[in-house]
Amino acid sequence: MKYLLPLIFITDTFAAGSGHITDLIYPAINATIFFGGFLYLAVKKLPGFFASNAKEIEDIFNKAAEKAKEADLKLETFKSKIENVESDMQKVINDAEIDGNKFEEKFQTETLDSLERYKRDMNRKLESEKTEALQALNAELLNSVIQEAKKSIQSDTGLQTKAADKLLKNL
Repeated sequence: MKYLLPLIFITDTFAAGSGHITDLIYPAINATIFFGGFLYLAVKKLPGFFASNAKEIEDIFNKAAEKAKEADLKLETFKSKIENVESDMQKVINDAEIDGNKFEEKFQTETLDSLERYKRDMNRKLESEKTEALQALNAELLNSVIQEAKKSIQSDTGLQTKAADKLLKNL
């Protein structure tokens, strides 16, 4: 490949038919100056170019290493949080069970207290209604006894006289 370009110049010159080897001196000088300048600039600029690229790559690599460290720290943090999630979840479940048990006990106590209060109220109400019913029955019985006594006294004249005598004595 490196011999291809000079071969093209030589072949081109001789193919034109004018050819002498001295005709190749000026193109050879031109090619030498061009390639010499190119190599001089390339040798001078290439190390700097490669050094700057190496520096950029090193910076990118360092940044990537820092990001990897940050990612590892975050990963560890998340792993510890995940491990704590299990214990926190268990704690929440235990707290919920304790609260549920407390609520159940409180509810049962309040329900029993309410039932006792209702029982006392119902017993009082029953006693009150029983007393009222007895009073009503006694009043009705007394009225019926009085009515029967009136009928007996009104139908029997001997009893009327005795009752009038007793009343007069008490006055």
